Amino acid sequence: MELKVVIYAALLFLVAFQALSTFSYALDMPSGIDNPVSVRFPEMLTAPAPPWLQEGLRVTYDTLASDSEFKGTGSVDWGTGNTGNGLVQTDVVALEGGNVATVTQSYVPYLITGPMRPVFSTGAIETAGCGDIWCNPEVLQKIPDRAGDDLTVLRLPMTVGGKQYQAIRFGFKQDTYELADFYDLDTGILLYRTIDYTSYNTNGYTVMGSRATHYMIKLRNLRKVNIPWKDGRVPDWLSPGNTLSYQGQTMTKTQGAPTISYQLSVRASVLSAQKKFAEINMITYSQDPISPSQIKTSQTNSISGVAQLLGYWIPQEAIATLSPRVVDTDPDTGMQISVVKTDANGVVFEKTNQMDYRALFAYDSSGKLVQTYSECNPTTIVLQLVG
Repeated sequence: MELKVVIYAALLFLVAFQALSTFSYALDMPSGIDNPVSVRFPEMLTAPAPPWLQEGLRVTYDTLASDSEFKGTGSVDWGTGNTGNGLVQTDVVALEGGNVATVTQSYVPYLITGPMRPVFSTGAIETAGCGDIWCNPEVLQKIPDRAGDDLTVLRLPMTVGGKQYQAIRFGFKQDTYELADFYDLDTGILLYRTIDYTSYNTNGYTVMGSRATHYMIKLRNLRKVNIPWKDGRVPDWLSPGNTLSYQGQTMTKTQGAPTISYQLSVRASVLSAQKKFAEINMITYSQDPISPSQIKTSQTNSISGVAQLLGYWIPQEAIATLSPRVVDTDPDTGMQISVVKTDANGVVFEKTNQMDYRALFAYDSSGKLVQTYSECNPTTIVLQLVG
């Protein structure tokens, strides 16, 4: 993975971690922060979802992340910083019981302006009335202009993507953390968000340096993903407590250098299962290529829902209806998803940016994900279900 990709992904994780550690509220959003609107106005939590929020919906945002670090030692001061841009897409993969199951995938371009590549994804279960990127518009319209000393409210016209909106802005500040959210008053969709956070490195009472982090998202597109099945439900084998174990390896081939290969394993444990979606805790174990005796671990929560392509399962009854064809082409990332093989053993999907990224997802006849393969020059990753 190239340097710019690593820098941008690290910036996104940094913003999420800093924001999450700043708050004490319990209502987490996929972006890593807590929504002060639903905390201050709890009627959001019992409100219905906006009419446009349907299964299969995808909302795409342009993103920008940057950080700057200031250091000082004696009479010498200097500063450093990084910046990166990309896209974030949130898919609505299930609506059930007053909850909305979403999957958010981040993408960054190769060498700043090149083709998009996926970097990481997260899943969330959100209330229908107020999630990470929406709030019930009827409740929004009734919110008073003054909401408290730490939460400011402002109504204003704004232009996003060449389109005019009448927006409501929520500004929240706590210590060195600042959040500004802009929602469309007619639909309740999030139009724009900025996060600014500053941390300080101290030595006793002396400030030795500081780091300022900025994160911005801006609405780019809203569309319905082509899901090649209409109905379905979570299979019986995807029940709480069950674990899917995958093993494989990562190989990196660079011209003029020896191939770097190390072992990789993933444990996907089912935390909860509803009729239309399941919450899964995913722990990845990887061998350190520099120190093979060291094992690195990372953990994230994922969602797999009925209106989702390339999740941990697909409806078993849909397998017989699938045939090799292009299923969906995303206009923002260039990602194309196709069915490339079907037989008695199951079905294989392909996801590609049609340039330098390609991934395969194989499902058996029960709809279970049994193998993944991805190649993104110069790295190839293979995982196989083992239990």
